Amino acid sequence: LGLGQGRFEKSWAGTNLSYNVGKVRLFARLDGGRYNSFNRLTINRIIRDSIFNQENYWRPLVYAGTYATGADMALTAKQNIGIQLRGSADQTTALSTSNSITTDAVGNPGGRRELSNPQNSNGTNQAVNLYYRWALDSTGRELTAAADYVRYAGAKSQQFNNRVFGSGSILGQPAEQLRSAASSETTIR
Repeated sequence: LGLGQGRFEKSWAGTNLSYNVGKVRLFARLDGGRYNSFNRLTINRIIRDSIFNQENYWRPLVYAGTYATGADMALTAKQNIGIQLRGSADQTTALSTSNSITTDAVGNPGGRRELSNPQNSNGTNQAVNLYYRWALDSTGRELTAAADYVRYAGAKSQQFNNRVFGSGSILGQPAEQLRSAASSETTIR
């Protein structure tokens, strides 16, 4: 169990369990957390006779969890077989903003641009592992065989909302408005 506090809070917890009976070992692990974070980047540039000031702010809130469970069985003093199931899931909601102001060399306003970029993403992975181990001798040499099935999936959606402001204007005009929705899935056998 853990708690953290910076600008924003973070918390996480986990547990490990194992049970041995005879030649069988059973185990399970479960971990989860809530991570509230931020990143601020300030950029100041001089390009010829213009001064460009930009501040980017990213504020993600992440919920994440992992699990593993399995069994290991001794067939003989030198041979084992086992199975393990593992996986994770995460959900992130984030807001990115960017504000840029352009002035001339003496500070007269030239214009500004605001970007708001709300984002949502999630990901999962699951894996199954079957294995066999045969210890050949006492020096650590062994023969192993494993079969794995792994599946990863993720998705992200976001919008880019831009507004431009003329010199001295308090009313912004919509600029480029973009949307994105992407997903992916990978399976390994």
